Amino acid sequence: MDLLLHLYLDARPGVSREGVSDEVVEGMAGYLLLQSDPV
Repeated sequence: MDLLLHLYLDARPGVSREGVSDEVVEGMAGYLLLQSDPV
C-alpha cells in the first residue's frame, strides 16, 4: 500500500509527499485500498 501511494503521488505533477497533509494521505490510502480490494 505504501508503495502504491508513493507511485500515485509521484505520478502527480507538482505534488510531493512532504507537501501533502496526513489526512489527505490517509484518505488516498483508503481509496486505493478500496480500489485494490477484489471483494
